[in-house]
Amino acid sequence: MCAPASEELYYVTRMNNCYYNFQAIHNKVTVSRLALAERLAIAGLIIFVIYHVEEVAKTSGTAGFLPVASPKFRGLLFELGTLALAAAAFVLSWSKPSIIVSMVLIVTGLLMVWDGTAIGTRYFTVLAGPGPIIGFVYGVAILALGIVKGISTRMAMKTATTSA
Repeated sequence: MCAPASEELYYVTRMNNCYYNFQAIHNKVTVSRLALAERLAIAGLIIFVIYHVEEVAKTSGTAGFLPVASPKFRGLLFELGTLALAAAAFVLSWSKPSIIVSMVLIVTGLLMVWDGTAIGTRYFTVLAGPGPIIGFVYGVAILALGIVKGISTRMAMKTATTSA
């Protein structure tokens, strides 16, 4: 049983006496990759905001709400998780322009840099080896990914408007 051809056919292939529009299937997969990249970037931002609220609560003297007791493990878990989600979002949205992915990555990177500067290193008065400075470095890495994604998105949009 063949599916009816409802879209304009770009690349038509005959398989088992049926014609398939592989360009339409490719476009749907690409759009779903971009949607997944946007969701991953937003999830990374949410994870970092939860971690940051926990850190602010701990520094103000109240008990935190996360069940992880070790501050090094908690920082590594949440900051590295945010970095992994941001990198996955960047890789998934590699060939497609996305303002949402670039803006969320830039905001996440700026928040991580600010957190690493203000809370982690106490405005660079405490610089310990593999300690709180790692959050600052992760933030710079995510910020760089966001800037690169923003530049590539801008170039793709500029090319699309000039060629049209």
